Formats: sequence, C-alpha cells, structure tokens
Amino acid sequence: MAGLVGALERLQEIRALGGGQIDLSAVPPVRVQALARYAAAARSQAITRMPNPRRHATLLAFAQLEEITALDDV
Repeated sequence: MAGLVGALERLQEIRALGGGQIDLSAVPPVRVQALARYAAAARSQAITRMPNPRRHATLLAFAQLEEITALDDV
C-alpha cells in the first residue's frame, strides 16, 4: 500500500509542474523522447548553460515523459 501511495504522490508532484497541459503534438515523438533522455542523463550545469528556448523544451519534454512514466507506475 505504501508503494501505491508513493506512486500517487509522485504523479501529483509531476502534474503540479503543468507540463502535461502543453501541446507537443507538433513535435515528433522521437524528438521529445530524445530531449527527455538528454535531460535525464545531462548534468544540471549543462542544462543551465543551454539557451532558454532549448532549456525549456528539454525540461518540458522530460516533465511530460516523467508524467507518463509515473502514470504507468500507478
């Protein structure tokens, strides 16, 4: 039961970011996945040094894929 509660809390925290409300249908899914993988593997300094548009896109892709993963975990 504790695992389910933890998974629900994680999903709630990720959804609070609001990334799932932004429409990325114009971006190829493979590109979104690549950006999310990069965000997961990159050091925070590398992401910080990105130009704003790229940083925002990378973090948004990461947040959306994390939301999908968290929902699958629940």
